[in-house]
Amino acid sequence: MIIMIGVAVRLLDLRTEGKYWLSICNHDKKKPKFPMLFQLQALLVGLSSIMVSISTSHRTEKQELLAVHQIINWSIAGFSMILPLFSANGLLSRLTSIFLGFAPTFLLLSIGYEAVFYGALSLVLISWILVENTLIYSSKVKRLSSSFSDMEDNVILDGRYLQLSDVRIPLIFMVLFNVAFFGTGNFASIASFEISSVYRFITVFSPFLMAALLIFKLFIPFLLVICVFSAITKLNRLPRLACYFLVILFSDVMTMHFFFLVRNTGSWMEIGNSISHFGIMSAQVVLCFCSLLSRTYTRKISTLVQISSAGLEIANVLVTSPPLHQSWDAVQKQKLQTAADPNAKMALYISETKHSNTIIISFLTSPVTLHDQQPMVSSLTLKDKGFSLFEFLCSKNAPSFSVNELAIEFFKFNHKNLDNLRKEVRIIVSLITDNLVESSKSSRIVITGHSFGGAVATLFTLWLLQSLDFSKAKRPLCITFGSPLIGDEKLRHCVLEFSTWTSCFLNVASINDPVPKVFLTSQASGYKPFGTFLLCSSSGGSCFEDADAILQLLVETSSQCVQNPVPNSGTQLFDYGKILNDLKTKALSRDDFELVEEDRVPLKAGIKTQLAAILGVLSSQQQQPNIEFESLIKKMVTHERKLVIQKTKVYSSFLKLNEAKKDMANMEWYKKESKDMGIGYYDRYRNKRYPSDIIAQEYKKKLYNYWHDTVTEAANKPQTEGAAMRVRFLFAGTNYRRMIEPLHIAEYYKEGGKNYVEERPPHFVLLEQWEERENPQLRSASKSNSKAKSVASSLNDDSCFWVHVEEALILCDELASNPHAKQKLIEFEHYVLDTLENFAVTPDIFLAQSSFMRWWNKYKEIVGSSYSSKFTDAMRRHTYRKYEDGVSVLAVL
Repeated sequence: MIIMIGVAVRLLDLRTEGKYWLSICNHDKKKPKFPMLFQLQALLVGLSSIMVSISTSHRTEKQELLAVHQIINWSIAGFSMILPLFSANGLLSRLTSIFLGFAPTFLLLSIGYEAVFYGALSLVLISWILVENTLIYSSKVKRLSSSFSDMEDNVILDGRYLQLSDVRIPLIFMVLFNVAFFGTGNFASIASFEISSVYRFITVFSPFLMAALLIFKLFIPFLLVICVFSAITKLNRLPRLACYFLVILFSDVMTMHFFFLVRNTGSWMEIGNSISHFGIMSAQVVLCFCSLLSRTYTRKISTLVQISSAGLEIANVLVTSPPLHQSWDAVQKQKLQTAADPNAKMALYISETKHSNTIIISFLTSPVTLHDQQPMVSSLTLKDKGFSLFEFLCSKNAPSFSVNELAIEFFKFNHKNLDNLRKEVRIIVSLITDNLVESSKSSRIVITGHSFGGAVATLFTLWLLQSLDFSKAKRPLCITFGSPLIGDEKLRHCVLEFSTWTSCFLNVASINDPVPKVFLTSQASGYKPFGTFLLCSSSGGSCFEDADAILQLLVETSSQCVQNPVPNSGTQLFDYGKILNDLKTKALSRDDFELVEEDRVPLKAGIKTQLAAILGVLSSQQQQPNIEFESLIKKMVTHERKLVIQKTKVYSSFLKLNEAKKDMANMEWYKKESKDMGIGYYDRYRNKRYPSDIIAQEYKKKLYNYWHDTVTEAANKPQTEGAAMRVRFLFAGTNYRRMIEPLHIAEYYKEGGKNYVEERPPHFVLLEQWEERENPQLRSASKSNSKAKSVASSLNDDSCFWVHVEEALILCDELASNPHAKQKLIEFEHYVLDTLENFAVTPDIFLAQSSFMRWWNKYKEIVGSSYSSKFTDAMRRHTYRKYEDGVSVLAVL
């Protein structure tokens, strides 16, 4: 039975084809390192069955088991459990090997029907794998009906967070865990504890070894369930540790439940059952940690869930989304309704189409002449000529760029109409933002154009994006059809500096349309694309983001262009409507692309599948005329790897931020520890008398270096998009400034500095400016109850508070030689009173050993007891002692 199950799963693994089986079956069909491994494992299972029969007959006839038989049994059991480590890494391949690897040991330790239990349990586990694979496949199909707006800012990562639907996996595991461990044929079977089951390994009474063998046999089904559970977490790309924590959580809940059901009255059976239920669930928590043993067998399991064909999935979503078809319909409708004058030069026609939740603005141009090597004009030249509309794209990292000269001339000629349109769009956006338009929450503006109209639409969208406040408004989408490229690498880099802008541009380009390639005699032509490109033909399409990959495909497929007269591209002869309808029909019923065995490496297979969709080939052995397919594949693999590295860098910035937050947590602990010692963390760090101060200094250096680099990078980007940093980063940066800058100030004055404000590090200044721009109300002198309640755990709003304290201490020492010192001390007094009234400073300043109290002791001697002010009166009344509880220092107690 066990061998038959193994053969069935093996055939399922090797013989099945299609996307449904891709995730779990072994599609890496290169020659395995151990091609006869499966046969060897099946042979060992058969041999173990024979040894069971021989051992049983010896015992029945009351004959002593030969030492040779014992050696063979030990060898079979030990050798079979090592073999799974050398099996293929495919999910079913490895699990089948694990199943066959532990079967001989289980059979040799069985004396009855337990072997049937082992096979039955494996069938249940296979069913679980198939169910999970079905859910994964069905979720892929459902994603095709996702909305177009959900495609923005998607970054595909290798893992994901737990979702509510994922709770089923730990729950099923708990059920199977109990079935495997306490089911019929294992723990619940009296035969499982029959001492004769170890007779095949040892004939001399040895209680410890015999008990170990019996316990190991009980754990074998449990290990099978654990291995399948680990494999399923990989299949679903779930964090394995998080799933184990869920199991432990559920076990704890059930343990508490059974704890309250424990009885000490009633029959002995009822009392025993209640205690055993509680004991079993308690033990389950401990046994879950034994799952670490299964990692040895499952850590190398690989699935092909993340094949590099995300472009195909995104393309399917796009071609089934209403905005794409609505945009093309608007273009077609405009062409039918507009009587374009063929003799008109640089004429631009603009129309507006409204749908239930979309407003589409389409651009149509008069016929223009496009030719190879269309000249570009530099932004510096445009600035010198007084046309600096796009100067906002420049930054320190990208001080200039070049753009198609004809597109700029078109834009300049129609500037007045475009400016009026921009104002109208801004009004519409403000109405949508203020919820004054029906269905405003889902309303969106789409700007579209065909051929050269798409180039003008792209420039207009860039101009429009610069004038919108994205903290309140939705970004418009620009969808172009067969548009020529409009700028160089520097322009692409300028657009990339605005991190959220590239997702606003979707360029639909057919490989048979000559217009998108008209400026591209080679990759060295100077033109570079930006945004997302949906490269397509009537046979299929795929999305690409990497500029080099897009350029490579446009150049390589130039031979596929329909021989239409490019000079009159303004007439927009190429019909994208038929292509979009064909792709929409095929989105849910695509033909499978046949890969030969040597092409089943995931990255290469994914790229070949995408190219096959665009070029319309059905097999990786089929070649497209006039295209060097293998050379193109190699180049695309290089581009894909480069794009993955770029995305990893973006993702790593968040990982670095999380590391910085850990260091900040350590500094928070340092601050609390300092307060408990009766000295503020500022003065403790300034004195540096303890070993922990040196550790704090290391944390401070790490944080300083990280935020210095992060702020410098953000400062080099354009500052016209709204916030210079993302809200999450700016919030963390503000906490860093308020926590760490006082320590930097302490070091500065400890080393004899005199004027910190003039030498203040620039990144502290920028963080403060960005925070003020993002939250201008923070500088208003308004006191809130929430601020008073949280003052005990707060940081100084003004990170330079200690600068004023240090300067005040210096003024106290210079009182005799500086005639303005006393007046400046009075000004400092007013500053402190203002911060105290607004609960903008931490209570740590009132600690006995703080620099602030040292200043106060000097200051009260300088002004004398006859001097009276709000601040001095409050300090003499000691009302600041209640400041930590949210009581104003001006309160009369």
